Formats: sequence, structure tokens, C-alpha cells
Amino acid sequence: MRTRGVVLAVEALLDVPGATARAVSIEGLSVGHPRYERPLPGEGAVERLGAARDGTIQPYADARPALDHLLAAGIRVAVLVRREDPVLRRGLERLALDERGDHRVLVLGPDDLAGPVAGPATGSAAASGLCRAACAALGTRLDETVVVGDAPLVQGALQAGLRAVWIDRVDRRELEDVPTIPALDSLPTALALD
Repeated sequence: MRTRGVVLAVEALLDVPGATARAVSIEGLSVGHPRYERPLPGEGAVERLGAARDGTIQPYADARPALDHLLAAGIRVAVLVRREDPVLRRGLERLALDERGDHRVLVLGPDDLAGPVAGPATGSAAASGLCRAACAALGTRLDETVVVGDAPLVQGALQAGLRAVWIDRVDRRELEDVPTIPALDSLPTALALD
């Protein structure tokens, strides 16, 4: 089946873990430090951490080229933002979608999909619903759409009947029997677009 649509988890495009680690280090802590726990120590630490994270979140270097490749191939693209977080929205702004006229890239948040947020805490059932809703927003059938994201989103996509590609940037190897790529620059090959 020809791929007509791709749903990308925002985390596949933005270096969220790196931004969090940089923000924590700005606070003088390290992610492995025993004091890095909730709540963060010190008055105003959560606000300072949020501001530092906002200033450091960046798209992965392979994000823009992957989007350009998909769009040039005529693929409809949606970016799935599973939780409303202004930091994620600003990170997406750094991809300059509007400046490039990429109105073909839909950015879908929880309000757009009228569904529960899907992540590690909510599991793949909620992710299945979000994947189906994203296909409806793209105007593509389930069998012609590929979801690219983390393990919970990929599991939900598979349960919903979509094809999925797991992006495993840190080599966790959590999922078996699922196409896996280490970075977005491998996505065109995984989708047989090359």
C-alpha cells in the first residue's frame, strides 16, 4: 500500500530530553542527581526550569530535512502534540513551518483531536484513538498512513490498524517486530520513498 500520510509525534521532531537535561543543568543539577526529583528544590525552581527548557528546546537536525522530503514526495503530514505545552509549540515554531509555506503540515493537539492525551501513563488505547483522529484530520485511510513516534504511540497505531515506525534515538530496543529507525533521516528509506 502506498503511503499517503505520515503522523509524527512532536517528540520525533524536537529534542525534548536534551532541552530538559540542559534546563536541569542550568539549575545546577544533573538528571542523575538524587536531588532531581519532583518537586524540584528551591523556591521558584519549577518556573526557572520551565523558562530554561523553553530557551533550549530545539528541533533535531534531521527534522526539517525529513519534513521537506515527505512534502516533496506528496505525503500529507501531521504533527501530533499529545499534551498542551507552550514549550513544545515554541519548539515547533523553530522549524519555521509557516515561513516556508508548509500549510500542508497539520499540527494537532489534544483540543484539535478532542481526545485523551496518549503517553506512557495513558497507554496504547488512548493512542489508538488519537491515531484514528489524526488520519481523519489528514483525510487519509488507516492503511495508507504511517505513524512515527515513541513506543506507546506506535503500539496504539498498530492496535488501530495503522502502519508504524518506532523512532529509537537512544537505542532502547523496547519494541520487537516493529520497523525501527535511529533518526528521521532514515524515514524516507523506511517508507520506501527513496
